[in-house]
Amino acid sequence: MSVDDSVAQLIMRIHSSMDRLRQIWDGVGMDQKTRDCRTQTAYIHFYTLLDDIVQAEEDMASGVASDIEAHRLAVADLRSMFQMPKFNEERYAPGSISLLKALDKELSMLSKRRDEVVASQVQEYEMVRELCFRLDIDPPVHKDISLNILPKNELKELENRRKEMCKQVNHRLKTAVHLQSMCRKMYTPVRKSVTCTAEQENLLNTDFTVPFSIVSDVVLQALEDLHQYLETEYNSWLDQISFQYAELMIQLKELSTKCVCSDQYSKVYPDNFDIENQSLEDIEKLSAEMVAIMEEKLELEHQASCPNFYNNRGGQLNVFLKRQKQIAVAVPQALKELNHAVHMYLEEEDNAVEDLLVEEGILPEEYVQYLIKQHEDHKQLRLKKLESSAKCVAGQITTPFKSPASRRILATTQALTLSQPPESLD
Repeated sequence: MSVDDSVAQLIMRIHSSMDRLRQIWDGVGMDQKTRDCRTQTAYIHFYTLLDDIVQAEEDMASGVASDIEAHRLAVADLRSMFQMPKFNEERYAPGSISLLKALDKELSMLSKRRDEVVASQVQEYEMVRELCFRLDIDPPVHKDISLNILPKNELKELENRRKEMCKQVNHRLKTAVHLQSMCRKMYTPVRKSVTCTAEQENLLNTDFTVPFSIVSDVVLQALEDLHQYLETEYNSWLDQISFQYAELMIQLKELSTKCVCSDQYSKVYPDNFDIENQSLEDIEKLSAEMVAIMEEKLELEHQASCPNFYNNRGGQLNVFLKRQKQIAVAVPQALKELNHAVHMYLEEEDNAVEDLLVEEGILPEEYVQYLIKQHEDHKQLRLKKLESSAKCVAGQITTPFKSPASRRILATTQALTLSQPPESLD
């Protein structure tokens, strides 16, 4: 329906409404003066409604113009941030709704892009701040970095600074971890003879690999000073131990020569003390000792399970029981020493856990515990089988009478019971 048709229909509707009003007034016998007054009131309503409609549309047009101006400025600012040319408005009528929609779409797209760029540069700045914290230096100052887009040269400078500081942190971190590892290695054997301050203890126990750990120049210098101090103490201790070891080796060789076993200890112990290699040999010796104790324990338990074992001939049972108690005490003690040796060995930086793996790819201490558990499970299973067999045999055996007299008493009781008449059911 065209606009002209709508206007014509509206006029016809007004005329028909006025005719209907006259019919209503005729029905009530309204005088002419009153009719004129009410007619005037009806036309006033029509005029007011038309004025309101026109005013609303004028407000809409004014709002479109205001929104276009605001969107135009916002789009211009964002395009300037991204160094883009001005928005082309030639394809749209000036002040039109289509222009407003186009500007609104452009503003939405540019705002989303701005938010992504701002989030990226804020993340870059936070990384720089974290690196500055780890290096213990002041971070760069960028005002309103979460609101405005940085120029390309400033953003590039920020990225380059982040890469440079990242390399610096990694280098310092590697140096700090190396110095700390060397300090720990030297501190372990001399911990009882040296005195470290609380700050030095903190340097030995700090985990520099965690985030936000500080690796500043002050920390590295403190680690270097601690390394120099411990190196002096360690070398002094090592010289003393090497001297004592050499003296003991001389005495051992003299004694072995007198006992005609000069080649026995030369194969086990080197002529000079070697702290790097002898720790692993100590673990191997402890492992062999642990296995020997376990084998003896199993042998003693096997002998104890024999029926003739408890015949105490010549007091051998007492000797056996005494040795069994000694083995029961020696097993946990040997396992404790083995655990300590393994842990001390693994604390060294250059030692690998693969050097200690035995069967099934597990550590010696775990393997021994596995053997102990396997033995205990086997022993419990054997006891359950013996108990089950004993119950089966007991169920098939008739218990004998204690004496002939008891058999006679039982027979007499049974005879009396059978001779008595049954009780009446009445």
